[in-house]
Amino acid sequence: MGSKIAVIGAGVTGLVTLKNLLEESFDVTAFEGRHAIGGLWKYTSDGGILSVLEMTISNKSRFEVSYTDFPYPEGSPIFPSGAEVQNYLESYAYNFDLLPHIQLQMKVLKVVRNHDDTKWTLHLRDRNGPETTDDFDKVAFCSGEWGRPKMPVSVSLFKGELIHAQQFKKPSKFKGKAVVVLGIGNNAADIATALVGHASKIYLAHRDGRPGDLAITRRVLDFRYTLNAISPIASEGFFNMVIQSLTKRASMCHQPTVSDNLCSHLEDGSIISKHNVKKFVGQNTITFTDSTTAEIDALICCTGFTRDFTLIPELRTTERDAWSEKPKSDGQPLPRLYQNIFPPSRSDSIAFLNNFNFSTGYMLIADLASMALAQVWKGNSQLPSVGEMNQQIDAHHAWLTKLVERETVHSDFVQEESWLRWCHDAAGTGINENLGYRLAGWGFWARERKLSGLLMGGVETPFAIRFFDGKRKKWAGARQAIIDVNKEVSRL
Repeated sequence: MGSKIAVIGAGVTGLVTLKNLLEESFDVTAFEGRHAIGGLWKYTSDGGILSVLEMTISNKSRFEVSYTDFPYPEGSPIFPSGAEVQNYLESYAYNFDLLPHIQLQMKVLKVVRNHDDTKWTLHLRDRNGPETTDDFDKVAFCSGEWGRPKMPVSVSLFKGELIHAQQFKKPSKFKGKAVVVLGIGNNAADIATALVGHASKIYLAHRDGRPGDLAITRRVLDFRYTLNAISPIASEGFFNMVIQSLTKRASMCHQPTVSDNLCSHLEDGSIISKHNVKKFVGQNTITFTDSTTAEIDALICCTGFTRDFTLIPELRTTERDAWSEKPKSDGQPLPRLYQNIFPPSRSDSIAFLNNFNFSTGYMLIADLASMALAQVWKGNSQLPSVGEMNQQIDAHHAWLTKLVERETVHSDFVQEESWLRWCHDAAGTGINENLGYRLAGWGFWARERKLSGLLMGGVETPFAIRFFDGKRKKWAGARQAIIDVNKEVSRL
């Protein structure tokens, strides 16, 4: 199999995939439809393009949101702004000389097999030019803009302003208006809080969601108190199990909403929490599921995106089975991808690096996944047989289908522990072997007690992934970066 590779997208995932493939001596070109790298972190006022807002602040710290061999500049804010994350991405591309390998304003229209079934043909169009084609041996899909905005049904009566969150750019456009923000995810929280001081009324309408401290009920507490009277050790174990299960459920089924000021705005009435929208009963009158009504001027739908795999029509990547029959699957296609990355029949030439959802830092995950991809395509790590990959996919789909019986689950969720273990093994990071309680782990502890303590009990830093010898490229600065980040955190 040849080594000419196309990377679709030059955002967070596309940049690091390009870099990790180039490190393994592949001939790689990245195609980005926008005028700049950075993906959604590059702000644009164009309502047809998803981007951060001008006031966006990362809800993850820079200790977690960084690549594995490129720290943020010294003195950077702990929670960087959207513009600061974009500057970081641009510095990363410059530092690793990625820009000569990126074609900007080049939209990929579709990816199909060529006539003799030896390569993938990309149909391309630049901003003002005609459609062109180019052939590649392999293609990595890294674009985040691969879904269609989901809009609510039955809004034909509404004559006010109706937009998707993607189109929201400036809160000043809603000055003096009564606005419903539909949803309660991070995007909805950002938009609702941004509207404070501009909109005359802000309603945050949502199906569910509650503070994490409300998940402990009297029944749970009474059981714990009784158990504590009998056996304090058993009581502590039970309580730890309950807390752990709550955390797993939150990160598995829903990304938790993180906002510095949403709660304070709800408390002072700047934002009004409402039940979900039931229907429109007039040109500007909305009814909520608790039967209350409101007169509004605008509805902003923070309702996410529907995944779309039609860019590569020749591959069967979606499964229509028990998953799609569950009402809470919400019309999401379920891709048949081994480790949510590889279509079994084309695993040697197609990879999706935009189809896994994690609670941890997205830059770290994109870096690790693309390291694994590079080692698989280089031949240093082997995938199972097609039959074994399909068995793993069937088991994963059964797990997701069981979850979605209870509540809405994103189809890109993975079982984090097993997925990360596979990625570390495939990438050859040495993490699985050297950190833990097996013989090699004890050996590392004996040789490097201070560093072992930092890696096992300190900050869960991305730089650890580049420290040990292995298949992927090692970073000489990893040791010092691990020490530095732990020192900085200890001073906070």
